[in-house]
Order: sequence, then C-alpha cells, then structure tokens
Amino acid sequence: MKKSKAARNRKEMLRRRKIRKVWADPKFRARMIDTQRKVSAKPDVRARRIAALKKRWADPKNRARQSATQKKVWTNPELRTRRIAAVRKAYANPELRERLSAAVKRAQANPDVRTRMRAASARMWVRPKVRARIIAGVKKAWTPERREAQRSRMKQPLANPEVNACRIFNLQKKLAEPEVRARLIGNLKKALADPKVLRRRAATLRKTLTAPKIRARMSTASKKIWADLRAGREALVELSKTQNRQPGRPKIDERYKLAAADRKNGEQWRNIARKHDPHFHQSPDASIHRMREGVRRWNRSQKPEIQTTAARRQDS
Repeated sequence: MKKSKAARNRKEMLRRRKIRKVWADPKFRARMIDTQRKVSAKPDVRARRIAALKKRWADPKNRARQSATQKKVWTNPELRTRRIAAVRKAYANPELRERLSAAVKRAQANPDVRTRMRAASARMWVRPKVRARIIAGVKKAWTPERREAQRSRMKQPLANPEVNACRIFNLQKKLAEPEVRARLIGNLKKALADPKVLRRRAATLRKTLTAPKIRARMSTASKKIWADLRAGREALVELSKTQNRQPGRPKIDERYKLAAADRKNGEQWRNIARKHDPHFHQSPDASIHRMREGVRRWNRSQKPEIQTTAARRQDS
C-alpha cells in the first residue's frame, strides 16, 4: 500500500511539474489565455459555465471543502506571499485593470446583480464572526504606510478636474433619487439609535479632534477661510469707492488733487480738463465746469486740515 501511494504521489508530482513547466512558457501562456477569452466570449459557453458554477457552489459540501482549502492556503506564509505578489503583478498591467474595470461596470449596471450583491453583503455583515474577522483584518492591514498610500491614491483623482466633476455629478444624481435618500436616512437613523454606535462615534470624534496634526490642519483651513473673507470684504469696500472709475482711470479724489496741483502751477482749465477728465471730448464746457467744481470742493476739504495744522503750530 505504501509503495502504491508513493508511486501515485510521484506520478502526481511529475504531472504538476510538467504543467508548471508548460505554463512558464510565455508563448504557450499567451496562446491559452487568448483561446480562453475567445471561448468565454461565446454566449452559450458563458451561460453553461455560469450555470455549472452556480450549481457547484450551491452544494454545501463543495462550499465547505473550498472554504477549508482556501483557509489552508492563506494560512501558509509562502503561498500567501506568492499569491499577493501574483495579484499585484497582475494589477500592475494596465490592460488587465481596464478589462476588470469594464467587467465590474458591466456587472454593476445590471439591477439584478446589484440587488444580489447587496443582499449577499447584508447577509455577511449580520454574522458576528464574519463581521469581527473582517474588522480585525482591516485594523491589522491599516498600517500608517498603507494609510498614507491610500490618502495619496484618493488625492490623485480629486486633483483631476474632469474626474472630480464627473464624480460630483454622479453623486448628486444618485442622491437625487428618493429611494436612495430614504434608504440612507433610514440607515443613519437606525445606526444613531444604537447607544454603542453613538459612543463609538463620540470616541472617534474626540480622538480625531485631539490629534495635533488634524487640529493644525483644521486651524490652517479656518485661517485661510477667514483671510479670504476679509480680503473679499476689503475688495468690496474698494470697489464701492471706485464705482464710477474706468480702466486705468484714477480715483475722483486723486484726479481733483492732481487738477488742483496743475491749477496751482498756472495751467488753464481747458488743458486741466482735457488731461484729467476722460469725457472731455463729449462736452468740453461741461468737463471744464466739472473740473472747476471738483477742484473747488477739494480745496475746501483741505482747509480744515490746514487750519488745524496752523493752530497746532501756534500752540506749540
């Protein structure tokens, strides 16, 4: 019995070695992948395979056997490392990523698929063991390095105006649906009704607000907002002072000040009006009259200041 078992194991080992050697050939690998794609593209073959997979996974014994095999494989450090490296290598291929993305979009466009995925996810999260295992795995994998890498990946699409605009448009379109809004509001109310959830949210908020980096970031954002607000107010004030200005035209007070200086130097009113009034060509007489009145008001506004300065000199 032992000899036959050893021979059978040796035969299986040689068979697997041959398969690995054949699949290591790039030409053979590419040819087989191309053949599989062509075969899978046929509707009848695709439907037959899907039906066979569903029938196989509906068998509890097969599900338990496959689950035990996968658990055994993923608990092996060598196999785990090799699988992760293979997945990363595969996802580094742009063609594969694009093909997977198109397949996911095609599947999620089907309402039946979305309903089935939502129901499966709800069934999975209801089970306490599965829920605890997923949360523990996420906490273990959420290292500072991975957190920073994820933050960088999230910032890349947001920095693209077209992608960000498309994301906002789709989000607004989805939130505009009454069913989606009602479901989100219902889930939020249900979650907030749980005291454990409230305590956890409060603890997370306290932890977040006490972090020095987050507080510094919030402070910087708040200062920027207030600085922009003050700058906007100052710009509005300046704009209100120069409502009747044209491009390149000085302020009215500055214009009359310059005109008063020119008049003091002995220039004629016509030359002063032509120099400082942009509407001189429309009506020279009216422009000269406006300039005279403006210079007169300017001189009158400066007299109290002159008198005050003279009084101070006498007191001193």
